[in-house]
Amino acid sequence: MPNSGVFLVGIKRLRLAKNWTQRELGERIGKSANCIYRYERKPCGPRAELLKVLCKVFGCETWELFFDPVISKMQTA
Repeated sequence: MPNSGVFLVGIKRLRLAKNWTQRELGERIGKSANCIYRYERKPCGPRAELLKVLCKVFGCETWELFFDPVISKMQTA
């Protein structure tokens, strides 16, 4: 059965912009580095609470967690 959900592609971009490792981000939001890896690489059904915490930590809007301008540019080229 396929895993339904969405990719949180913006997390990696936002994390790297702050020079944080997956472990450092995980510590800030109470998750493991492995969990952060999964958020960045695999489709998931993120809960609203997680999205709020990520937005607060990154100082971003919710849509930015789902958007990576590099990937979007490649898809439209």
